[in-house]
Amino acid sequence: MKKNINIYSIIIATLFFVSCLDDKDKIGTLEFDHVLAVDGIKKTEAYILYLGDIFECNPTISFSEGSDEKDFEYKWLVGKSEVISTDKNLHWEIVLPKGYNVNKEIPGVFIIRNTKNDLEFRQTFNIKILTGYTPTYVALYETPENTIEWISLQGDPTNFTRTFENMIDRIYETQKIHGKYIGALNSTNELAIFTDHAPDYGYCISMKDADPENDITNNIGEIIAPIYGRVYRGSDPTLDIKNITFGYGASKYLINNGTLHVFNGLEKKLPMFDENTYVKSTNVVQTISSKQFMRYKKVSFVRHSDNTIGCFHVYNDNLERINIDGQAFKLDSLCGEFTEATGLGSNKPYHAYLIGKNGNEYNIYDFYVNYIGTKVQPIELKQIMPLPSPWINNIKFWFGSFGESYGFYATKNEIYKFDYYEMEEFIPTAQPLISFPAEYEIVDIFVQIAGSGLRDEDYCTVVLLYNQTKQATTIYVYDTVSGIKLNEYPDLIPGKGVYFIERDM
Repeated sequence: MKKNINIYSIIIATLFFVSCLDDKDKIGTLEFDHVLAVDGIKKTEAYILYLGDIFECNPTISFSEGSDEKDFEYKWLVGKSEVISTDKNLHWEIVLPKGYNVNKEIPGVFIIRNTKNDLEFRQTFNIKILTGYTPTYVALYETPENTIEWISLQGDPTNFTRTFENMIDRIYETQKIHGKYIGALNSTNELAIFTDHAPDYGYCISMKDADPENDITNNIGEIIAPIYGRVYRGSDPTLDIKNITFGYGASKYLINNGTLHVFNGLEKKLPMFDENTYVKSTNVVQTISSKQFMRYKKVSFVRHSDNTIGCFHVYNDNLERINIDGQAFKLDSLCGEFTEATGLGSNKPYHAYLIGKNGNEYNIYDFYVNYIGTKVQPIELKQIMPLPSPWINNIKFWFGSFGESYGFYATKNEIYKFDYYEMEEFIPTAQPLISFPAEYEIVDIFVQIAGSGLRDEDYCTVVLLYNQTKQATTIYVYDTVSGIKLNEYPDLIPGKGVYFIERDM
């Protein structure tokens, strides 16, 4: 009987409570403000996203009757609870969440919380991030923190459509390439960045997405391995690498511990060497090639520790020691080189103009390269043209046109043009072809050839201009011969630009 009385008491109490709730003006309601539904977010299929792109998602939210949207806050999470936005509408520059790899599904959740009653609505989703950083061109730069970074440039120099700086930081938060920039060698699959930082001496980074069927295991921008052990395969504990030079279809070489290593003309695979491979000469202190790399006009000059000068043309020929009037040709320094634009193909004669220092004198040495059939003949000095002093002390770079008989030289912030056709005396040009603001310094110049490079045809010239105060570099692009500006990307690079190259597709 007592049990029945308790049951009846519960029923009566429940009916009383419900009747009170029916009168909303008297006691209260169970209808707490909350989210009913969220539309506009994929619930089953993963979003396919690309690194560096912008992911936008504008969900439609249905609230319970009487809810005030001002009482709600928002949060977007991906991966291991990384917050990527606290706005209702998502606008996110895509980076890879910590602990995840590209081309793998990554969980995400959109959280809507009522700040008055702490009720939350969670809408889950999945994303798959692929590499969207794939560059058409690459620029390397030194950061103020004494590390090396790179920027991905998509499009062409006259119209870059998208750019992504600090690529190593985008992919890795802790991995850095430390040290001072020494040089770079490019290949289809990877870019080798050399520094003076021991024991790694720089790193190789992937220039392609992973392709396991072709033994490519790293994605764009991922670090593959240190220079020491991947490019250098020898046993010397200390490396002294310098004068690294790379030209498509032309010269590829470096000096390590006084030995000049010259690699073959294939761009598909990165060169690998030790003390005994690809040796062109020993006791070498300096090498130089034309800044406009011509596939068929690629004589390079070599200075040895005793200042004797030699030259070579291709990776598998012997170094030629240059003699002038029966005496070894000597210079204290190699200052520049440009080669003649002839419009002719392989195994055809051309002039090479070497700028060198001997004592207190600077000269242009006009050399003639000739062939009999396919065999190159001993190089021949045609004339010596003195360069005026102290004017010469202000010159930083020399280069030439691919298609016309014009040479160029650059000071700290000006570029000059001269005609070397049948030149017998060098006279400095009165007016510059291009002048840059005084606060910008020319760091380097990269002359671009048109098309595949099989024809000596001008495209454009890219100038890296560094502003010390801003610690930023401008990319300036102009028509090589006329000097007409084609485009300019002010202070685009957040550091001191040191290298610019087209990625080998």
